[in-house]
Amino acid sequence: MNRYKTKEIVCYTNFSKVEIVEDEKTGNELIKKTMLKTEDPVLRHQYLQEIEILSRLRGIYYPHLIDVIEEQNTLAIIEEKIEGQPLETWLEQNPAYKTRIRFLLELLDAIDSFHQTGYLYIDWKPSNVLVLNGSPVLVDFNGCIPSKTSSIYVFSQELPSQSKALKSIKDDLAYASPLFYQIVQRSWIKKQFTSTNAIRKRYKQRRNKRKILALFLLLSVLFFGLCQFQPRNLIDQYIAQGRPLYHWIEEGKLERSLLEEKEQNYFTNEVIRTKDPLLCRYWLEKIDTHSIDAQNVLFLKWQAGKDEDF
Repeated sequence: MNRYKTKEIVCYTNFSKVEIVEDEKTGNELIKKTMLKTEDPVLRHQYLQEIEILSRLRGIYYPHLIDVIEEQNTLAIIEEKIEGQPLETWLEQNPAYKTRIRFLLELLDAIDSFHQTGYLYIDWKPSNVLVLNGSPVLVDFNGCIPSKTSSIYVFSQELPSQSKALKSIKDDLAYASPLFYQIVQRSWIKKQFTSTNAIRKRYKQRRNKRKILALFLLLSVLFFGLCQFQPRNLIDQYIAQGRPLYHWIEEGKLERSLLEEKEQNYFTNEVIRTKDPLLCRYWLEKIDTHSIDAQNVLFLKWQAGKDEDF
């Protein structure tokens, strides 16, 4: 008795049939892939290989193998139905760059786990990647080949290859490069990478450069802002900082050559307010008394004790 009842035929070709079926024991919807040409040795090898790959894979990035039906003229694979959306549909929603990067990094994790089975995925196209809860799920493993294999077959047809050299992880990533670019849409991903770690490293380098640039721009803005709000003359700076007058004198900021007439009169008043004879004598020696108010000069001399007739 067939426990898997057909609900919908998804795809029908000369080589295979893909259906959505219902498991009458559990009520779950599953995917059933049936080989139509059982006499084709290459096609049969591909189906058996897909069964082997699915049996090795574990985790959220792949469908689970549920059952295998092998009879005299039938070979069918029953696997989990992934309730995700096609990658192209997800990309049409224009997810943010950070979301795309997170998706890419998860896809690299999925690729690493897949390569641990000893196979290369090869058939990298958007229809073979579904998006489930924001994470990638790889489906359709009939185009995979063992690592260190030179020929690639999909549905009994050998795919053209620029080289008959043995294929490696580097080659698999090269096949995946257009898909990576479609996800990230940045030029840095177009580079030929030898490993998934090289891709992660390249992304981190780009991210660190952006952080440094952002920090530089922030510091530039802060510096420009400070310059804008910095008091423009000595009087404003003196008022803003509130430091004792003698500190300014010790630092040489009140030399005669640095002061305009307005500033000399202002700081003369500040010196007078201190009522410090030594400071008043010093100020009389340093300033040009002809450029300040005469009454202030008298006050300075009086407090300095130099004008006995005052």
